[in-house]
Amino acid sequence: EPNHLLIRYVKRLCDSFRVLPLSTNDHPRHIPHLTTGASVPMRGIRMRSTASGRGSLLKEAQMSAESQSEKKVLVIGANGRVGRRVVHQLCQAGILTRCMTRDINGAQAATLSALSGVEMVQGDVTDPESVQRAMSGCNNCVACFGAERVASFADFFSDPTDDPRHPYSVNYQGVVTVVKAAQATPDFQKLVRVTGLSVGYSAFSPVAVLLNLVLSFTIKYQTKGEQAIRSSGLDYTIIRPGSLRDETPPDTLLRLSSSTGLKHHPVGKTGREDVASLIVASLHHPNASRCTFGCTWAQSGEDPKAASTHNRIAVGSEWVPLMDAIAGPDTEPLNEKPHELAVRVFLATTASVLGLALWLIAKVVAR
Repeated sequence: EPNHLLIRYVKRLCDSFRVLPLSTNDHPRHIPHLTTGASVPMRGIRMRSTASGRGSLLKEAQMSAESQSEKKVLVIGANGRVGRRVVHQLCQAGILTRCMTRDINGAQAATLSALSGVEMVQGDVTDPESVQRAMSGCNNCVACFGAERVASFADFFSDPTDDPRHPYSVNYQGVVTVVKAAQATPDFQKLVRVTGLSVGYSAFSPVAVLLNLVLSFTIKYQTKGEQAIRSSGLDYTIIRPGSLRDETPPDTLLRLSSSTGLKHHPVGKTGREDVASLIVASLHHPNASRCTFGCTWAQSGEDPKAASTHNRIAVGSEWVPLMDAIAGPDTEPLNEKPHELAVRVFLATTASVLGLALWLIAKVVAR
């Protein structure tokens, strides 16, 4: 099996030379897609040339293939728009991948199962036994799942534990289930979790209030999920992307923040392909250990040198150099925030304003 993996890895490496220049530069890397032949951005992975030429690169590829031959990454939420991009990029890197999804018979699952080195398993984060089975034999885990439940008026009076699709069950207890499965797995190394940039916002931020109101306090439970990861003792990377987009505009830069820089990270958009690249790069980057990243696109005309490294924010065209520059372990605590109070204050204020407006209208009509 390792020999076959080495042959596939070297073949992909040789194919990439027909697309990529050997020298490194400031432009995003592209590696041929496994199934279509089209190129997709891999901004977290850099191909390096050395003074001794391709012989050293071939030796490096062999060593990398051998080191990855016994390792496997579990991707939870692999059918999602970020998850399936992560699976493609892991395959392109020659890393064995196990995909856990609730639906293994759908079109997306069929596409993923056709990729080399991919194994599909059925599971749900609300089912601890299925998560433990999926985690067995894996060294790393990428958790890019999340609740997609729209709130109802009854949410203010009902118990969230009664609904398995509620953010309490998925974004919080689902993460706790993944953490426990990882803790029980021998030789487990790293958990990468994807949440959102809004987790770092004030509970009274309009964005946080709106998301909590519409999506059943999703930010509250994303925060509790992050707290569970931090206190688990596991090595982790938490990635908080901005508003996600499928297409990446040309000439975009990347903005990355960590630790103290998260509170200064501006609101913005980012691409799902770029988030997937950051996930893959975070799995083995030494500076990404026990670290939380915020990531968005930067303005195309923004000067990378103008970014503040004092606040741990950096701008550039590839993730790895940015991680080299500003990555580091979390130094500030992630405290509880008054999310429910903020929503109730918003609703009370809105009701008061509407009541006052109706009173004024009634008074005018009475004249």
